[in-house]
Amino acid sequence: ALKNVSWAGYKVLVANMQDGEGRDCSVGCAFVPEEDTESYKFFIEVMKKHPVMERVLSQPDLVVISDRALGLIAAVSEALPAAKHRVCALH
Repeated sequence: ALKNVSWAGYKVLVANMQDGEGRDCSVGCAFVPEEDTESYKFFIEVMKKHPVMERVLSQPDLVVISDRALGLIAAVSEALPAAKHRVCALH
């Protein structure tokens, strides 16, 4: 969708979660120049500024499931140090 617009050089980061009833919900997206540690940290830090997301992301039993992107693994470790981080079994 971004191929022929001014955002064409950017990557899209999307955060999804499950609500209390097990439904998947998209809770954030960001357009960033690269999929690197700094971009992922930026995305996480911006989400943490929202009062509801801050409460969710600071839960002691938070588990983050992602692909094996090295930048994302490092960003979760730095920005969400209490979170447990697992990789998706499908990726």
